Amino acid sequence: MSQNISLWGATYSDVPSVVLPKSGGGTASFTDVTDTTATASDVLSGKYFYLANGTKVAGTNTGGSGDGYVWQDQNGYVHLSDEEGTQIQVDSLTVSSAGTTTAPTGHAYSPVTVPSGTAGTPTATKGTVSSHSVTVTPSVTNSTGWITGSTINGTGVSVSASELVSGTYTVDSSGTKDVTNYASASVPSGTAGTPSASKGAVSNHSVSVTPSVTNTTGWISGSTKTGTAVTVTASELASGDKSISSNGSNIDVVGYATVSVSVPTVTITQSGSNLSIV
Repeated sequence: MSQNISLWGATYSDVPSVVLPKSGGGTASFTDVTDTTATASDVLSGKYFYLANGTKVAGTNTGGSGDGYVWQDQNGYVHLSDEEGTQIQVDSLTVSSAGTTTAPTGHAYSPVTVPSGTAGTPTATKGTVSSHSVTVTPSVTNSTGWITGSTINGTGVSVSASELVSGTYTVDSSGTKDVTNYASASVPSGTAGTPSASKGAVSNHSVSVTPSVTNTTGWISGSTKTGTAVTVTASELASGDKSISSNGSNIDVVGYATVSVSVPTVTITQSGSNLSIV
């Protein structure tokens, strides 16, 4: 039968038995037998059982054709059996795996041996660098048996950046470059050329002047370079002859190399008080 008990300020429900440490080592189990209903006459003479009040009592039944017996299961309950020719068999048990082990009917385990295990210290192994990455594999070896839960820290494995990078990245354009996987970066030197200008053919009294500069690819320092100037003269842009046949002011002669003036000559004569214009 299970009881609700209070121990050191704590309450525990449905407790069928209590296991306590023994002085000098080991444990002692005390089982609640308040549900026992057997009497001395129910138990064979020479066999012992406990009354509901915990008193140890010897059986008085001399038996007949049967040989009933009292036995206790793995949960601490006491059982009475009147099966003829059957006695409980006590076996030893060595625990070999986790879980609950139940004795077969008519059997009990005593003693139960739980081997001690050993929790190993973890280690880490660093593999070979491939494609700029490396695999670090942790492992631990534990011996079979009971271990107490804990945290065991092994020795760390260091992975440095220099192990994971290789090669040289050659910069070939401006912008932000991803050099994560490279050990170094190379920036070629460039050359800033000196600009020049070329003069085209005169057309319709004008000429095109085209500037140009040739730079070699690479890093250059900012600066200003002045090339040789190209001179354009008025004589290069003027051509043809403009004919002027009458008097005037501010006559436009832009674009002409020469002008020809053909204005009639006026002769004025005076005879007495008369003027003659020819």
